Formats: sequence, structure tokens, C-alpha cells
Amino acid sequence: MNFLALDFDGVISDSIQECLVVGNNAWYAYSHHGRPVTRIEELPEKIIDNAKRIRNYIRSGEDYVYIFMALDQDIEINNQNDFDAFTESYEGLRKIFFEIFYRNRKEFLQNHKEQWIALNPLYDGMQKFLQNFPAQNLFVISTKKSSYIRQILQANHITRIDDHLFHAGTENPKAEIIEQLLKKHHIDKESFYFVDDQVDTLIKCQPTGVHCVLAKWGYNTEEQIEKAKQQDIAVMDLFLFYQQFNAIGFFKL
Repeated sequence: MNFLALDFDGVISDSIQECLVVGNNAWYAYSHHGRPVTRIEELPEKIIDNAKRIRNYIRSGEDYVYIFMALDQDIEINNQNDFDAFTESYEGLRKIFFEIFYRNRKEFLQNHKEQWIALNPLYDGMQKFLQNFPAQNLFVISTKKSSYIRQILQANHITRIDDHLFHAGTENPKAEIIEQLLKKHHIDKESFYFVDDQVDTLIKCQPTGVHCVLAKWGYNTEEQIEKAKQQDIAVMDLFLFYQQFNAIGFFKL
């Protein structure tokens, strides 16, 4: 019996629009620079393009506030090291940015629920995939809070995996959650597949012994894809993902 664990943003949901709207509003709440928005189209096109490019380097939700801080200050971010160095130089703001980001997300959801859901579309074919996938064999492991994931999935008529949502964070990283699942459900690591769009996260999960897969359809760069290949991490586009998991008996598309 095989098991599958998926990251959420960049694997299940193309959430970039919602994250940029909330990130912009959180930065405004902190700095009063720019203006709050409710639609991605309200942001300047140049800001959207640069924010999407830098998004490939984030590691958690509050990093979206750092993106808008970097753009506001004209900080040059060209790779993961640039972004990590920038956020580390303002590490003292991380807790503040975390609180502001999630407060703005909560308020946006409360005040504009349908719009919030629409800004978090699932990737093509993902709704059908999740609706048909054996629920007992499926897990979602994400730094996005489970309550938000649950609302997005329910809006897409996916309710069968509510008790298989796991929130990862600094104190409970994805690798530890995977270890816990292997132990709790007596799963052979060779039967467990983990799909994420962040190569550094997958590298940290490799010691668990499970199969790690980089979601090429998510938020990553050619450099990160090449890094995954060098680390013997499988790289799949969305078509190959559906094809592969159909081939090993998980799902018939």
C-alpha cells in the first residue's frame, strides 16, 4: 500500500494571487507605504511581476511581507541566498510580520470570503484528483494553517481528508511530521511519497528515507530544479505527476 503527502501552496493550490494581496496589505499595515487592495489587479504590474519572481525563494507565510519590504526598499533579490540574507538581516521583524500577515489574511477571509476563495484556485485536474484519491492514503503537510486549507478544499467539495491536514512550522518541520506519520500509521518509508515545490524543504526531508518529489508546476526556478536533480530528487510536471501516480495504482484519471 502506497501513501502520498502533498504540500499545499504551489502543489495543490496556485495561491500566489491571494498571498500577494495579503502580503501587500500586511506590509501597508506595518509601514503605511503603498495602499491596501482587495484584488491582484490593483497592484502595479511591475510589483506583481517582481513579487512573483521573488516568491520562489520564500519559506513561510510571513516571507510575503519581506517581499514587499524588499520591493519598497529597492533591494536586489536574484537568488535564494539574496533572499535569505535579506530576511536574516531583519530577523527581528519575523514575529511581527507573522502576526500582521495572518491577521490580514483572517480579516480578508472574514470580509471577502468568496473573493478570498477565488484567489486560491486549485491547479488544473487537482480537484478531481483529490476527490478520487484514497483518503486514508493521503496527507497534506503545509506551512499554511490547516483552517485555511480546509476552507479552500471545502469550497472545492473536498472534505474527505480533513483529519489528514498537518501544519508545519519551525517547531514542527515537515521532516518531523513525516517521521511521525510513518511511525503512527506503521508505514514503510519506501511506500511514502512527499511532493513539495521547495527544493530545500525536500532536501531536509530526504533523511526520512521517503521518496521526495519536486513539483515543477509550483513556485521554483530552473536553478532550484537543477539543484533537485543534483540531490537525486525526482522532478515532475503536473502531467507526469498524474501519470505517475496513476501508474503506481493510486488513482485513475
